[in-house]
Amino acid sequence: HWLMVGLTPMFGMMMAACTMGKLGSPTNLITGHIVTLSALGTKVCLRSGLTASDRQKVCMSSLVIACTFFGAGIGAAACYLSADKAEGLLLPVPPSLAVLLWCYDHTARP
Repeated sequence: HWLMVGLTPMFGMMMAACTMGKLGSPTNLITGHIVTLSALGTKVCLRSGLTASDRQKVCMSSLVIACTFFGAGIGAAACYLSADKAEGLLLPVPPSLAVLLWCYDHTARP
């Protein structure tokens, strides 16, 4: 249970570097996507209509939020199924981040 306490400073440094823009990588927060959906939802309620770009933003933000919850569900299921043995549960994280950052570099920065 105390392993996460030791790992949290690493995640804090990663979040600080991402939010300050030093690494040029996206943050792993969904706050911006929730704000986007809220703003566009307000736009729809005011009957302003959505442009094609707005519809793409809705699709992307919805997909990011859904995938975040899906990943959280997988993590919760892994913790539940492993009962009291947590060794190795974080092993898929580094390769996943490497693949995601590689994909981000090749799609967002041509």
